[in-house]
Amino acid sequence: MIELPKRVHEHALKLSPESLPVCVHDLPLMTGHARALRALLPGAFDLYLPLPDPPPGAAGALAPHTTGFLVETVPALRTVLRECPGRRTVLTGAGKTAADLESVVADAARAEAVVLADSPGELRLLEHSARRAGYPVGVLLSADPSPGDRAEPDPDTAPGAPWAGMDAAALVECAEVLGADPAVRVLGFAATAPVGRPPDIAAPVEALRPWSSMFGISAPEYAFTAALPGAPDAAGVGRSPVPVGRAPSGERVAILASAPGAAWSGWFLTPVLDVKHRRGRAYALVAAGRSPAPDAAGFAVVPRDDVWDRPWNRPELVDEPVTVAFRGSGPDTARFPPAPVERLRPGDLVAFPAAPSDPAPRTPGPQVHCLGTG
Repeated sequence: MIELPKRVHEHALKLSPESLPVCVHDLPLMTGHARALRALLPGAFDLYLPLPDPPPGAAGALAPHTTGFLVETVPALRTVLRECPGRRTVLTGAGKTAADLESVVADAARAEAVVLADSPGELRLLEHSARRAGYPVGVLLSADPSPGDRAEPDPDTAPGAPWAGMDAAALVECAEVLGADPAVRVLGFAATAPVGRPPDIAAPVEALRPWSSMFGISAPEYAFTAALPGAPDAAGVGRSPVPVGRAPSGERVAILASAPGAAWSGWFLTPVLDVKHRRGRAYALVAAGRSPAPDAAGFAVVPRDDVWDRPWNRPELVDEPVTVAFRGSGPDTARFPPAPVERLRPGDLVAFPAAPSDPAPRTPGPQVHCLGTG
């Protein structure tokens, strides 16, 4: 069992059955996390925050604490640009389509839309779109500054990044794609910071500096995905600043932060439809909707005493481990391992940290409620 933030729990008690399921975002909590992450970094460093599926108002609330945002879809890009005109917004993710890149080119005419290019083919598509439109689009090149003979990192232990950096051969190909008169502006490079506590970005900056010269970047930018030690706690309180090295003079260095848990993707609240036992195990069937975040440790229960109007006794599970499954799925596709609950009944709410909605296809999801917007 996990505990809901107070504002989310109080809001859950006011929801009508007709409004469920719902995804609830606590904007003050998100802002507290952003403020704490900003405080962890020396002032000379920029901070980019991920907003893969931004709820209404989130970008504006977070903007004072960040240099820019990382998004994964064109709709997310446009949401951020609409709420924060001129704020640097970087479209990340592998496999961007020609339509995606053409949309960014159109948005770049009026705002700081930037593309993180993760292959020469993607860069060629973007350059072609920008040349046809006549707009100079900013680009960060995803790069792997490590030696070429290094083994591939173990995905289960390496710090996560939403892209795989290009090696030296791919970067040379990018330079050939751009030629002498490119239609895009190469701003710099994005990479994964070396594993360490704290992460030291001095070495990768040094490794990438020759590439900046090769691309003719006079004031290069370097952005590093890094896990920040002393991450904010549940109250959004961080610890002391992280010694990540000194930002080189004349060069812009940014940290691309990871999304700090449930505060970022919101809480998905869904009603319990039925409770039952099967072969000695307790199950709760809930309405479908958003999936739990991959690292969700369990779920919370919001008891609702005001929703049972049937003329028979309300079934319940008491003081036992319960497995939660979505409607239409069986025990073999349950979303959580069994978790102990004090009591769970039909009509109660189950709440868990929600994963961002799947960008493709982008089907209509549950209602989104944002707390703290006035």
